Amino acid sequence: MNKKEQSFMYKAKQIFSKRNSWALYFYLTRIEFLKIIRHPGFIILSIVTISFLNSNYIGNVVGSAIYPTTGFFINQIPLSEFPIIFITLFFSGELVWREKNVNASSIIDTYPVSDLVIFSSKISTLFLIQFFYAIVIVLFGIINQWIIFNYSDVNIALYIKSVFGIHLLNYWAIAVAFFLIQVLSPNKYMGFLFSGLGLIMVLLLPSLGISNNLFRYGVKPDYRYSEMSGFGPYASLLIWFTIYWSLFACMLFLVSFKLWPRGYEIGRKKQLKNLIKNSSLAYKGIISVFFMLFVCAGIFIASNQSSSLNYLENKKLAEYERDFKYLEKLAIPNIEGISIKADLYPSDKYIVVNGNYILRNNSLDLIDTLLITFHPGKDSKLSLDRDYSMLQINERLGVKVLKLTLPLKPGEAVSITFKYKYSAAAFNNKNPNIDLIENGLLLTNFNSNSTNYFPEIGYNNYREIRDSTLRKEYGLKQNDNMHEITKLGTEKLKSLTDWVKYNAILSTSTDQVAITNGNLVKSWTSNDRKYYEYKTDTLINNEIAITSGKFKLTSKEVNGISYKIFYSPDHNYNIDQMLEGSVEGIKYCENNFGKYPNKSFTIVEIPNYHRNLGNAFSIPTLILWNEDGGFFNLPNKKGKINRVFSTAVHEASHQWWAHAVKPASFVPGGIVLNETLAQYTRLMLLNKNYSQEAYNTFLKDERAQYFYARSIAIDEEKSLSNASQPYVAYNKGSLVMNSIKNLIGEEDLNTSLRQYYEEFAYKDSLFATTKDLELSILSFTPDSIKPYIYELFCKTNIYDSKIISAKFDKTGNSFELSFNIEVNKYEFDNSGNETEINFDGYIPVTIYRNNKNILEARYYRYKGKETSYKILLHEIPASIIADPNLIYIDKDLDNNRYDISINYSL
Repeated sequence: MNKKEQSFMYKAKQIFSKRNSWALYFYLTRIEFLKIIRHPGFIILSIVTISFLNSNYIGNVVGSAIYPTTGFFINQIPLSEFPIIFITLFFSGELVWREKNVNASSIIDTYPVSDLVIFSSKISTLFLIQFFYAIVIVLFGIINQWIIFNYSDVNIALYIKSVFGIHLLNYWAIAVAFFLIQVLSPNKYMGFLFSGLGLIMVLLLPSLGISNNLFRYGVKPDYRYSEMSGFGPYASLLIWFTIYWSLFACMLFLVSFKLWPRGYEIGRKKQLKNLIKNSSLAYKGIISVFFMLFVCAGIFIASNQSSSLNYLENKKLAEYERDFKYLEKLAIPNIEGISIKADLYPSDKYIVVNGNYILRNNSLDLIDTLLITFHPGKDSKLSLDRDYSMLQINERLGVKVLKLTLPLKPGEAVSITFKYKYSAAAFNNKNPNIDLIENGLLLTNFNSNSTNYFPEIGYNNYREIRDSTLRKEYGLKQNDNMHEITKLGTEKLKSLTDWVKYNAILSTSTDQVAITNGNLVKSWTSNDRKYYEYKTDTLINNEIAITSGKFKLTSKEVNGISYKIFYSPDHNYNIDQMLEGSVEGIKYCENNFGKYPNKSFTIVEIPNYHRNLGNAFSIPTLILWNEDGGFFNLPNKKGKINRVFSTAVHEASHQWWAHAVKPASFVPGGIVLNETLAQYTRLMLLNKNYSQEAYNTFLKDERAQYFYARSIAIDEEKSLSNASQPYVAYNKGSLVMNSIKNLIGEEDLNTSLRQYYEEFAYKDSLFATTKDLELSILSFTPDSIKPYIYELFCKTNIYDSKIISAKFDKTGNSFELSFNIEVNKYEFDNSGNETEINFDGYIPVTIYRNNKNILEARYYRYKGKETSYKILLHEIPASIIADPNLIYIDKDLDNNRYDISINYSL
């Protein structure tokens, strides 16, 4: 055999074609991927991921009792992202360091394989893992909808758009960063450490004052998907931040590739130093293009942020207080009339507003200075119908202090005219404009952005920072404008809002309906625009909302009142329950407290972007009802209380308790006068429309929520009289009103509430406190019960009633039941310290037959720690319950019941 033949036999033929490179890339990627998905760590983390999805999605659907819409699932995904971040962090280290950990890198690095093929196969495997995770998310959502919840209206396009278009690209950006950290690290474990520290730093940047997502790598803006309005104001925000961080991730990808270790390793410092020096012109050009695009995207985002920053930032709140608190005691004229002409352009996210306020001096003093806060942007005008000079102006806050040339005399009025054009900025890093949107546009004068749309008159104490730490940080004195109800002296009480006459002419696009407070006087079409004129029948509390959307209408007239519900055409699941609850709520309040003064009552659906308004928010003549706060609730199970009906009753009763009787501002307990009394109306309608068992279940749920919220509350619980915590006003308030109703009866309690209503409803200068409510109820309470009513309002007491034992003996044709009861009573002071005190009062006890019907029910006088009682019965008792109707706020209901066993021979 000659040398040529030998050479031909022993020399391998090397082929570096693109075809072979691609084949090798796919082969290596498949091998790496199969190794990862079989790895115990991947299996464990995948199980954790599915558990997160399960608890967040299924738990929230079941807990909220709503239809499992795709949009609802999409909103749960951010709650389940930590597992994929940990998967990415862990396997980025495994992929980079696998060969080195088994001392195989020196051999593999000699293979005739392109660096790009090896590197790409590694990072592609990481991308594939995340792609696999994204598929799991989608499949899990669809399986839950179709199989577990039997819900067929699955939006596949939305899954693809959200999971693959928003989240997966974000996961890939994070993967590139973790991969680069591992490439730069001296070993895998240091890589884990640096990756973890980087992740923690990104999460902690807001606490260091860096909350802008432009500087927080891979962080996508918070968003909510609305079934009514889609991604709405968040869409462009998500798109641009995805582009922004994807461009930066591309640069990191190129850097990682250039630094990829192969063969004999040089020092990291030298490797970084030679990164650009030894790079080809094409490499430098590509990375330069990415860098320029990244900078341009950042500039575009930053320029759009600057015009729409939220005016209620803490820094600006502090500035507002420092500059204008000296005007806090300034006499303020009351707004007595509001006229609005608003042209709404929802598709352009644009409005043109002309408005007029009539201000009247209802005080006994001359008013020569006006503080007006109005912040709709540069194209705004504000004028008075009398001469004035400018004392002070802060353009950044939109605050002007005007000096009237001729002071406003008592009883005299001044007219303020304002006009502006307002266009929603493309997006905002933290607070995109959720008001000016294509479907569900909403303007209000009572939330944090109210001065963007309506002028505010006078200094507003509610704009002051409450947190003591933040106050110290901004150099503000510790201050509390809230007055303890028990310490009120002769100071004049006031309300933050006025009684106003209101009228409005609204125009919107022809495919939408414009809605606001009051009655619809007329509507017409002109110049391809739809116009609506509204006017109130009487004075209303100054809480105004203007909305426009693509609505369907359901209406009904009952007793001269026109009930209307405006909702998205496909969201008709619970319209009947909304209508029924509204009618029943208004009917009950009219029959028991006072006449509803308006001819219309309207419910309008709003997008779920407005979470600050809760499930539903009541204003005069109108309820703004969040789309997933009732429009997607599941049908009512037989015998169970319908949440939508229940909420409608509660919100309807606010026309009495909030919009007719107004609490005094800056006095604790205002939330009680609004929410606790609305809860009472809810209780009475639930009691009349559902079984006693369902009613008691509702009370037990209220009790459970109260004790849970109480256990996690940061601040110590205040008594009902001084309450500011929602769980006290809502949950405990329900228990308190149920207790009072059981003790003095529904008729007497309603008479006391009518008396309270007639004293304070629609009064110009008389505003209620919880003391007024307490005194009104006490005036219809027997003397023997008054101490407990006082305790319910002014103390924070908890009880624990126990049936220690119960047995009976046959006596002739009767049965003598003997039982022991123990009642523990605990009193809590303002610091939360608990003191056990003796219970001296009456304890209700109910004895049941075998069929659960009541055999005997009575109150027993109780004094001391444990007391024995005997009672003669004509039938065999089956069980005995202490306080079955929850008159006392009992911390443990399980020991209130005792099942009696037969211990004799018949």
